[in-house]
Amino acid sequence: MKTNKYIISTSLIIFLLITVSAYTQTAKELVLSAHNKIKKEDYNGALSDLKQAIKIDPEVNGFYATRATARYGLKDCSGAIEDYNIAIKRNPPHYVPYYFRGFCKFELKDYKGAITDYNKSIELDSSYIDSYYQRGIANQRIQEYESAISDFNKVKELNPKLIDSYHQLGITYLVLGNNEEAIKELSIAIKMKPNDDIYYTLRASAKHKLKDYSGAIMDLSKAINLEPDFHLLYFDRGANKFSLEDYRGAIQDYTKIIELSPKVPAAYHQRSLAKFYLNDFEGAINDLNTAIEFSPNFTEAYYDRGNVKGELQDYTGAIKDYTKSIEINPNFFITYYVRGKAKKELQDYTGAIQDYNKAIELNPSDAEAYYNMGLTKIILKQIDSGCLDFSKAGELGYGEAYEAIKEYCN
Repeated sequence: MKTNKYIISTSLIIFLLITVSAYTQTAKELVLSAHNKIKKEDYNGALSDLKQAIKIDPEVNGFYATRATARYGLKDCSGAIEDYNIAIKRNPPHYVPYYFRGFCKFELKDYKGAITDYNKSIELDSSYIDSYYQRGIANQRIQEYESAISDFNKVKELNPKLIDSYHQLGITYLVLGNNEEAIKELSIAIKMKPNDDIYYTLRASAKHKLKDYSGAIMDLSKAINLEPDFHLLYFDRGANKFSLEDYRGAIQDYTKIIELSPKVPAAYHQRSLAKFYLNDFEGAINDLNTAIEFSPNFTEAYYDRGNVKGELQDYTGAIKDYTKSIEINPNFFITYYVRGKAKKELQDYTGAIQDYNKAIELNPSDAEAYYNMGLTKIILKQIDSGCLDFSKAGELGYGEAYEAIKEYCN
């Protein structure tokens, strides 16, 4: 079952052929020719046949649903809807034209309109499984997730062997944060089709959110065995290894991404973080340099390179990188905070206080910024103001602030 390709189903063909008996012989030949051309994806040829048929017998209702199919094949969704409108108006109520008009509305992102048509299709034939499935997809698009779950469960009820319902339920539960249910549905999908990487990948995502990093790595390893050249799988597995503090393992995965796609800045960035935690500061800076070379406005790369330079006590270099990061993203509060710390190390206390104040302006609950600003003010003999900052840091839950109050303020 697909949502991104218009499929000429058996039900549509039956609906179209029901009306053939009403045609004149010549018109019948033309519409049957059009049907055959649609099957061969010769949509322009089909439209040409239908144009002639309509000239011969303009009042025959069945031409319009056929022409709608050809129009959709040419990506003329609006034209297809116009023809389905005529077909629905002229023919006795039937679920097929409502279903396919809903499909066309979905393609035009009129999801609520599509749902209305799927509702009518279901009203006319409550056993037509595609209507429930497509309505579920449309409900996902408008974030009516509980309705989507109801639709996909109905698909399961009508056909428990249809894997797409378990797939979509897994996705919907993931979006809702119900990771346990997502794992349950995706596990069934995996049993049904164990050689499809997407189900392992989605289940790994649910496991990651539950902090089952080892389980996520197992699923991603299975997905990688199935799709060894899909570099995003290595990203995800590297992230789970990173969460387990397996930095060397993470580096292996990020290195594999670089082998597959040498110009992916995020791979160098993520590898630099793993190297940083292994105290390979030179290697981290080299990776960050490459990330910035490929993506000159990569704000996180400048920020992290500043952090590495700070560890190396190159505070001037760190400040330069933090400043560049701020130029790209002036609303990233933590960059002002770390730049303030670097300025403090260079005894630029006034500049440090300015940065701490900016960090607090952007994030008023930044307890560490208050605390460090308090320390900096104490150095400048601004005792009362510094003690107020310690007090605020303590109120925000920073325990060390009370020790500072005992030392400097009493």
